Amino acid sequence: MEPRRPPRPPGFSRSGRSTALVAVRLVGAVLLAVGVAVIWATRLASQTNVYLSEMGASDAPTPLIFNSGLLAIAVGGGLVALGRSGIRSRVRLLGAWSISATLLFACLSIALASRVTCSPGCPVPFTNGSTVADFVHTLAATLGFAAVGLAIIQAAYAHTLRPLFAVSIASGALIILASGVGGLLSVFRFRVDLGGWLELAAATVALLWVIVFALVRLPAADVADAVRAPEPVFSGEPTRAGAPPATL
Repeated sequence: MEPRRPPRPPGFSRSGRSTALVAVRLVGAVLLAVGVAVIWATRLASQTNVYLSEMGASDAPTPLIFNSGLLAIAVGGGLVALGRSGIRSRVRLLGAWSISATLLFACLSIALASRVTCSPGCPVPFTNGSTVADFVHTLAATLGFAAVGLAIIQAAYAHTLRPLFAVSIASGALIILASGVGGLLSVFRFRVDLGGWLELAAATVALLWVIVFALVRLPAADVADAVRAPEPVFSGEPTRAGAPPATL
């Protein structure tokens, strides 16, 4: 008969894990806030009307600072994703994978966009003067931004994130409107001044949502449901029919 393992201090591992996840999310939220501040400072210091990608191009006044801000956003968002792991949408299709997986993909894409910058002027891919780097950067930035939007939609229909429902719906609507209009203006190179600010507004709303996602306090029961894993039965004694199994 297998010997019974000594009991662990009640609540020790769970409380320790919870504290560690809170710390990870806090660090992630701080990095996200720093990244947002860097992007806004860079944009306000710019003397011309530009889109976000153009602020990281080699001919921009401060490409290193801007791309460092993007990298801080990628790292911060990744930490938030790790700190909120296991939460899924209750909608079948949206719940096929966790919200943290969507955010991690978004952060990897943003990190790639911060390392592979577009050429001067950031031409639209497959147009005259565009390069492979322009295609890679545009694709990575687009996928990263879209993935954050998908995470917001997933969160809106996640039972665990009921306190975020209204915020997620409002954020999603603002992002779709601002990014859609800004994207069209970018493609047609019309009213670049307005398009650039709309793009920045959409990105800011998305990033602020991730910060709220990191900091929001969820009901204790929902947190337990999100992180609880089945505990093994270590007792070697068989349990009686209808009696609950012995657990540690």
